[in-house]
Amino acid sequence: MITSARDAVDVLGDQWVPENVGDQSFVVLCDLTDPLPGDIDKVHVIFVKGTPTVREGAHAAPDMTIQMKAADFVAMTNGRFNMVLANTQGEIKITGKTGYACLLAKSRRNPG
Repeated sequence: MITSARDAVDVLGDQWVPENVGDQSFVVLCDLTDPLPGDIDKVHVIFVKGTPTVREGAHAAPDMTIQMKAADFVAMTNGRFNMVLANTQGEIKITGKTGYACLLAKSRRNPG
């Protein structure tokens, strides 16, 4: 079980099905609020032709930014946080090219 955002970086890339993302290339920044002491507060995912690469830190020009609590990011990585529901309830904020959020929601594997 993942317990920190830093640990999530190592497994998050395996949670998408590249074929479902398609031939798309884009960058998603996860801006994490309330991180644990010593943990990271930003993670970005670079999709190149559907294949994700996950890195710690910010990205200079993300196509979409998701602002969420660090604990929710960890829960998402563990399969215990529904991004679609959280978005409709205002628990996360998505800015930029928000259409990518729908694409990613349909392309995630169940991490469990």
